[in-house]
Amino acid sequence: MREIKAVGLFATLLALGAVSLAASAQSPPVVFTLKQEGSGGGALSADGTKIAYVADDHSLRVVEIASRKERVVWRPQYDVEVFRNPSFSPDGSHIVFEMGGATMHYPSEIYSVQVNGTDLRQLTHQSEPVQLQSPEGGYAGGRFFYTPRYSPDGSQILVWQSSEVSEGDQGDFAAVVSPSSSDVQVLTNGKPLGWAAGGKAIFVESDQCVCRYDLDSKTTKAVPGLRNASVLGILRGSDIFAVGSNGWLGLVTVADTTAGPPKIILPLGTEITQVESDQSRSYLLLRYEAELLEVLQIVKLK
Repeated sequence: MREIKAVGLFATLLALGAVSLAASAQSPPVVFTLKQEGSGGGALSADGTKIAYVADDHSLRVVEIASRKERVVWRPQYDVEVFRNPSFSPDGSHIVFEMGGATMHYPSEIYSVQVNGTDLRQLTHQSEPVQLQSPEGGYAGGRFFYTPRYSPDGSQILVWQSSEVSEGDQGDFAAVVSPSSSDVQVLTNGKPLGWAAGGKAIFVESDQCVCRYDLDSKTTKAVPGLRNASVLGILRGSDIFAVGSNGWLGLVTVADTTAGPPKIILPLGTEITQVESDQSRSYLLLRYEAELLEVLQIVKLK
């Protein structure tokens, strides 16, 4: 079941500028909500006009926010194929996404496709068969790729690589792959959170600590103010983190690995699992679950 409609948002919002916020109790002028069964995730285009998502029939789709026009970009060829975590290229011409299976028996690879449904490409080819039984009863072994995100200039794609580091023990790594090749380069340990402003660094989460990894110097520095924080996303083209804390969704600006105080956006009436923005940071995409449905909500801030 899927529902696309415009609804009111009764939460208190803050008007978001480049890096500053001002209190506002007014409802936003535009709110877009999509409800469906499943948990494939969604993405907001850089210009804030489109949303990509995985429908409850497992197809990859794009919706024009203003007109509500929807089209199928790609459908699974087999019932066992599962798409997850789509992400737009900066120019909005391509979408990258995970293609895996319903269980951990299947590999998870990264694919790209043009928004018009052509030029499907498999970007990773390194997933290996899962053969080892883990102590918890699941399966381990091999390498798996998740959560692809384009760099600000579109030249690289950041991926989360989960690899076996010892028998039954999987490790997290931040890696990059080119949109035109399958050469995967591991950068550093940890689960990648996203690109820093300018694309010269990435942020990773490791041992409950958020760190900034510089791609040129290959050095890692911790961001002390974000230790143990629930990071829900990084706003596009900025070093502004969306974090969940004490029942509120807030924004934290990071400068020189120093995190400022959080700026409250709205109360968390439900558990939000993803936040992202358009390039101008005028729109926010919120992802959460409610009544066994995945909800993707786009809020336009004043």
